[in-house]
Amino acid sequence: MILTLCHTNKAMIIDTTTLQIKGLQIAESNLRRFEKLSSTTAKPARYVFNSSDANVGYMPNLTIRMIPRALGGYYTELDIQFSAPKIFYGTNYFGVMGQDFEKLTELLENKLEYIFEGRIITKAHLYYADIKNIAYAFNFVLEQYPNPIEYLKLIPFLSIGKRYKKTKNTYYTEENEIGFCGRMYNKQMGFKIYCKGSEIINNAKSQQELETAMKIKNKQLPFKVLRIEITFQGRTPLKKYLANMTDKNAKRERNFFEVFNDSIAKRILIDAFNEIMNELDVTAIDLPIYDIDECFSICKRAGLPYNDALALIGRSVMVRQTGALQLKLIGDAHYDRRKRSLADKRLEKVLAEHPLQHFQFKQIIDECKKQLVDFRIMKPEKLAL
Repeated sequence: MILTLCHTNKAMIIDTTTLQIKGLQIAESNLRRFEKLSSTTAKPARYVFNSSDANVGYMPNLTIRMIPRALGGYYTELDIQFSAPKIFYGTNYFGVMGQDFEKLTELLENKLEYIFEGRIITKAHLYYADIKNIAYAFNFVLEQYPNPIEYLKLIPFLSIGKRYKKTKNTYYTEENEIGFCGRMYNKQMGFKIYCKGSEIINNAKSQQELETAMKIKNKQLPFKVLRIEITFQGRTPLKKYLANMTDKNAKRERNFFEVFNDSIAKRILIDAFNEIMNELDVTAIDLPIYDIDECFSICKRAGLPYNDALALIGRSVMVRQTGALQLKLIGDAHYDRRKRSLADKRLEKVLAEHPLQHFQFKQIIDECKKQLVDFRIMKPEKLAL
């Protein structure tokens, strides 16, 4: 089974999503499972549902805002936050795809019927619900590599662009498996990459998650799974992004059925991956700089001129010391940005003409690119023994 996984690329497309439905009429009798939060004159009354009952399985989180109308009564805004894979499987180790949309809405409809003690929300409501925020995700299965998780720690030295100025790195150093999670983000979008196997083992709580964690420990499921997530942290950045991809209308609200789409997910994930896995920066980090003599030997064997070998080795040292983003910002603070950009393009051209041998970091990145292009979904039926 593991050998099959090593040679069969797996992925997932959508994880955490928040849908918003406005103007829905909800009776008090349908809110008995909700907690009413105290409100002030400045804030509308809110009802929330956050299930912690293990007996009912995974449930979405709901928030209802009751906004008073000028002529009396209330206007409602309902937010439904959920993980699509957890709706299916109780764990987000596995994935969902475009063809799962019909089944997903049925399952979600049934869970909402339980929460409201009545069918207040139908599949039609879910189809056309507005997207408030959404995360696209992808799993890379790397069982064939000795220790790919160690190379996660190098990825935060890369850059997804000047807009992503905030970073956060987390080590999973609990009593279970050691893992790592790196984040780059701003107020609009976020990029995250981490070890999914470690995360499941460390954080499993529900019965399905505990069962999945046990299968990973018993080598019935892959442990060396790296996961990337691209999160649109509000409706505005998602609308702008999809407008560029589709109808050029950045004001139109995007509906659930519209964004639950394999082609859109693949495009978003590949664009982000290609931006962060910049060929020049990946090559600079891949170069082993612990032995300068060996560095020059590698560059010489590839046919790099002396000045370009110096430039590449110097860039490798600087990227590992400050990170690619800080290197750009520091360079632009002291030199003309256009000259820095021209120097980067020149070095990229030289490396394209004189490619270096690939060490393990570059090999892992290339394997991830290959799996991302293939874009298959990790599902339990495909992992059966």
